[in-house]
Amino acid sequence: MLRFEEYARPCSPEEALALLEEHPHATVLGGMMWLRLQDRTVPYAIDLASAGLDYVKHVDGKIHIGAMASIERARTDEAFARLTAGAFAEATEGIVGTQFRNQATVGGSVFSRMGFSDVLCCLLPFDAEVTLAKAGTLPLAEFARMGTVHDVLTEVSLSDTPARAAFEGVRLSATDFSALNVCAVWQDGSWRLAVGSLPKRAQLVDLSSCTLSEHPSNDELDRVEELVAALPFGSDMRGSASWRKAAARKLARRAIEHAAANPLSSETSEIREDAR
Repeated sequence: MLRFEEYARPCSPEEALALLEEHPHATVLGGMMWLRLQDRTVPYAIDLASAGLDYVKHVDGKIHIGAMASIERARTDEAFARLTAGAFAEATEGIVGTQFRNQATVGGSVFSRMGFSDVLCCLLPFDAEVTLAKAGTLPLAEFARMGTVHDVLTEVSLSDTPARAAFEGVRLSATDFSALNVCAVWQDGSWRLAVGSLPKRAQLVDLSSCTLSEHPSNDELDRVEELVAALPFGSDMRGSASWRKAAARKLARRAIEHAAANPLSSETSEIREDAR
């Protein structure tokens, strides 16, 4: 059973950060879908439920998703779904079920940077950014590489630039963690590709050594497979390193092919300002 010795519910990210700096061993509470399963005592809990971070805003050429917005709220947001070309909805559909997704938060999924995270894998190639109460705004790709972060995640944001995208994943059962996941995005004239469940946390594939057209040829896709195969795959209960390497090559190829065949997501002018 999870137990709290002390509990605080700050009313702003700034207040939450002050409490975190005052109590360096505190645990910040997001959706708590995994934390609540642990059998331990938390000396000091900081609950972000009242910190004003439950929002999805479409302003200033970006979509801003508050850290406490649920995965279900994000995946069913019309503008966000449109601009991610349905990839985020596809990536999160297999996350247990609607009740779970209504509790799990985008911020909790991103901040924890778990290896199996479909949310992290999907957002990485959209060139997303994260905003932290202390460190400010930085690329999600940089944040994903960092070690322990003693800060409060306030939001995730991404450009509303039109894109083509596709998500591919493998699960051993319908609602299990992903054994492997891939997301491909064509945006601003170039491709970005992320591979997750290595089983380590998702990372972007360095495509700088190859030229990829908007509708890649077989030779171009063969080169992508080679680059994917060079990733540091490992083994766990859901698959061996050799299986992951072989499967990731084909999933990456399929994701790019599917994304290239998808229509370009809506133009910026069609996105309405909204804060819900």
